[in-house]
Amino acid sequence: MTIRLCLIMLLSFALIACDAGNSAKTPNYRAEVFNPKWMTGEYAEGSESFYLAGEQGAIAYSSDGVVWKSSDTPVTHTLRDISVNPSGSVMIAVGEGGTILRSTNRGETWGKAKLNLPEAADLAETRLNTSLYVESKKTWVAAGTQNAILYSSDDGLSWRLVSYNTTEEQAEILQLFIEEKTGDVFLGAQFGTTGRSTDGGFKWEFSQHDMQPSGSYIPHVVGFHQYDELLFAAADHGRLLVSDDSGKNWRLTRVPTAGYVTGSAYDPEYDVIALSTQMGDILVSKDKGQSWAPVPLRVNNWPSDDIPYLSSIIYDSKSKSLLVVGSSGVMARSSDGGATWFADVFKPLFNMSITTLMHSEAKNTFVAAGLGGTIATSNRLSISALPVENWVSVRPGIDQYIRKAIHIPGTDTFVAVGQLGGIWRSEDDGLSWSAIDVDYPFKNQPPHLRDIVLDKATGVLIAAGPAGSIIRSTDNGLSWVSVYQGEFSKGEAFTQILYSEDTNAYLAIEVLYRSVYESKDAGESWQKISTIESVNRNLWHSAISKANALMFTVGEKGGVAVSRDNGRTWLMADTHALNDLYGAYADSESNVLLAVGSHGKILRSEEGSTWAAAESATVNTLRRVVKEPRSGALLAFGQEGTIVRSTDRGKNWANVSSPEYTGELRSALFESGSANVILVGRDGAILRSQDGGQSWVRLKSGSTLHFRNAATNPETGTLIVVGQSLSRLSEVL
Repeated sequence: MTIRLCLIMLLSFALIACDAGNSAKTPNYRAEVFNPKWMTGEYAEGSESFYLAGEQGAIAYSSDGVVWKSSDTPVTHTLRDISVNPSGSVMIAVGEGGTILRSTNRGETWGKAKLNLPEAADLAETRLNTSLYVESKKTWVAAGTQNAILYSSDDGLSWRLVSYNTTEEQAEILQLFIEEKTGDVFLGAQFGTTGRSTDGGFKWEFSQHDMQPSGSYIPHVVGFHQYDELLFAAADHGRLLVSDDSGKNWRLTRVPTAGYVTGSAYDPEYDVIALSTQMGDILVSKDKGQSWAPVPLRVNNWPSDDIPYLSSIIYDSKSKSLLVVGSSGVMARSSDGGATWFADVFKPLFNMSITTLMHSEAKNTFVAAGLGGTIATSNRLSISALPVENWVSVRPGIDQYIRKAIHIPGTDTFVAVGQLGGIWRSEDDGLSWSAIDVDYPFKNQPPHLRDIVLDKATGVLIAAGPAGSIIRSTDNGLSWVSVYQGEFSKGEAFTQILYSEDTNAYLAIEVLYRSVYESKDAGESWQKISTIESVNRNLWHSAISKANALMFTVGEKGGVAVSRDNGRTWLMADTHALNDLYGAYADSESNVLLAVGSHGKILRSEEGSTWAAAESATVNTLRRVVKEPRSGALLAFGQEGTIVRSTDRGKNWANVSSPEYTGELRSALFESGSANVILVGRDGAILRSQDGGQSWVRLKSGSTLHFRNAATNPETGTLIVVGQSLSRLSEVL
């Protein structure tokens, strides 16, 4: 063999080794939150795109209102406002924690702007509500709580604090506005306060107006509206400050509402101004704002006696009509200058309050967005008598708590279940989601689905939860049928579905009455096979041990019930413990059984009848146990960020908790490709260990809300993490 051939072979082996190492490398993730509450929206003429900003630092953008992409932002603070310069070359987003973000690539990525603050100033508790670009002065202004006003003269790169007050005299600034004729900047604030700047937002003159309060409460100025010579500042409790001289002088006017104005629109066909209010009122003026008359709004299919909250109103020149939107998907139209209205509920947005309404006349596109990340769009308004016709939901509002998500093998499909019978499905690796309707037996009281499992042999999905509901899908979660429904008044609580390989049967153990149900036909039919006599102790979590040919379930006051005949008879084990037990674990490669619970309790058994306490190295409550696949180490985790580790099959434990996290850890999974352990928990926590659970690093999840569960697509490596938030973590290549 020649030296050259040897070198080639060595190089080939090295390349193969590198490829093998890369295939198992630890991925880097980009996180995006799918269901934030959208707080604000903006259509930018310069970039011809729609933008939304809201909770968890989320920003999304779209050119057509249908396909949305998530921006990469460096914060999880709620964003309150987004503003764009006319060309679209610079964008600014502001929010809680004194956050100011800047983008120069049309919103694709965002970075933190530089804040030049006095030494004594700390904006950590400051909420910035509003921002704008002053084209005449080439400046940017942002403002919010604590009288905070920030000013930038270098295209938003750096900001200077020009007003700040943390004393009891502070007032929250709610809105910034540019007067059309003079270009002066105005602000509206608490306690009837307005401000005016003639130099682009650097120097200010403040005025406190007599709002004629009926008691000690002084109405706040919440927004500005201008129509030619008429400029008015809207306040709550039905107060308007009106000016005919570009804001130099103001007079107080009262309008017939107890709420505050959320939007205004001018209908040139009828020469009227219409206002929407948070109290559900629509007010119309036919005399340039001198007087205002309320107009009744009766909503078809509205299930409540309460008047719906109205969040926004616009005029559409193409249909020559007014459009107003509000809570629970209310949409209303008027084609006669606001004299009469047709209102209905857009069903996909029911219980999803709309917070922002955007309109592009050039694209003839409307976008409504709000709670739970909901987005709906229309590019062809129907006649006014059909106000919800031709609207399409492009993102479902997910405001329920999601308990569990699973991935369908061989596909890019994820299915998630949660509160109020919620089922959500994605066919594109978590990029978009749809809500699935289910015909539940009790339509007004849907179940709280707690678990979902996949039958590997048939592909059937089974989900269950309180109150006494088990449902089934044979088409990867597209449609579902109820296969068991207990008496609603009894309130049976299913929290888990077990599968026994020995009997090819599914079992559902009810928590409150300890009834055990079995299905031998992939969840199609269920029969009660036993009742666990547990001295009235609720039993919460179960496991099946193939090595010991038994199943066991754990719960209140040290309760451990064991069955050796596939759930038909049960015996309570004597654990000598009074701790509540939350997690059951049966080792897949040995006869080790574990139960974990409050005050760091770990019980261990090798045959199920006798249980002994192990030294757990913690006094914090433990929730679950998982086995690290590469080292074989056992990991137990729970409250206060506690993680304990055992290398001797659960006999002895050492604390390996992460110093970065002190919340509750709730579930575990293994990273695709690398087999790293990932734990998820409260406060948006995602922890990862690359060394068998000995050390942990917190990953960026894009959320500060609580997580319950996670699932992974082994083909793409995508992680879907669910709970109060639905986050997608995709690998950055």
